[in-house]
Amino acid sequence: QSFSFKCENPGNQMAAAKRFCALLVAVCSVALLPVLSLLEELRNSSRYTTEPLAEYDFIIVGGGTAGCLIAAELAKANASWTVLLLEAGMGVRDGALTEQTIPGGAVDNLALENIDWKYRVEQQTVPLRGNSAGLEGSFSGRRRSFPIPRGKGLGGSNELNYMLHVRGTAGDYDAWEAATGDPRWGAASMSRAEHVYEEAIAFASKAEPADGSTSHALGVAESWVAAAAQSRHGGTPSYNTAGGRDGGFHYEHAVRNGVRESTARQFLLPLLDGKSAAPNLHVMVGTHVQRLVLSTEDDEGAAPKAVGVEMRQSECTVPEVSVPVLGTLLRAR
Repeated sequence: QSFSFKCENPGNQMAAAKRFCALLVAVCSVALLPVLSLLEELRNSSRYTTEPLAEYDFIIVGGGTAGCLIAAELAKANASWTVLLLEAGMGVRDGALTEQTIPGGAVDNLALENIDWKYRVEQQTVPLRGNSAGLEGSFSGRRRSFPIPRGKGLGGSNELNYMLHVRGTAGDYDAWEAATGDPRWGAASMSRAEHVYEEAIAFASKAEPADGSTSHALGVAESWVAAAAQSRHGGTPSYNTAGGRDGGFHYEHAVRNGVRESTARQFLLPLLDGKSAAPNLHVMVGTHVQRLVLSTEDDEGAAPKAVGVEMRQSECTVPEVSVPVLGTLLRAR
């Protein structure tokens, strides 16, 4: 089918054609949204288990940042081990048009209650100092309360936040080692563990992108970091190095090609899809664990052992794309 344009000014024909093409692409994209959403739902439904086995060698309660990694590592360690991962929230929405996929959508993610536990700070009784300290109900007032976002879904807060990559503090790890008497919790051992994780995740730094491409930091940001380096505060190319975190720096993000690299996407999903799927790994979403089942068959006086769980399944859905972020993206273009 052909289209023709009639313009009083022939010089505007190309501009009119471009506007028409842009409109046509937008209309087609909107029309394809339901189809893409259906395809994603079909793919997701095949990932997760709805009828679990009667027994498993390992049951992990909570598919957050750590739970996804633990389940994946156990499933890979021994193909004869059966592993069940239980998550109260939804599965990973990793389609190209979903806000969870883009770390920049983190602000709007907080509006979707099914991927956030909706925790809030208890109302405070002591006001903060400042001009607004006397305003009841304000941020600094006596009754102030504010949300503490915590991810509810596979990947946990990895699927909700801005994906800043921050190594643990060596002093904290050494304190853990001293408290437990176990050197595996010390800074040296934990640094090796963090390195293993970092080898599997691509990090995007505005100062030095991992792929060797040109820095994409704003000029004013580059100038600010450079100025900080010349001040008494100093600067560092990476706040995850042993040199400390004082001064100016660019953030590092667990992001690959603009897409968040949560532990669910990087470690768990490859074992649920395609040729690398692990048949010994089962994942259930929308599953709330009610309580642990403890064994009473041990010797008298011995600590009871957890031998099972009681759980409840529920429907868990969220909108594919919500208006605020989509609108922001369209306006930005």
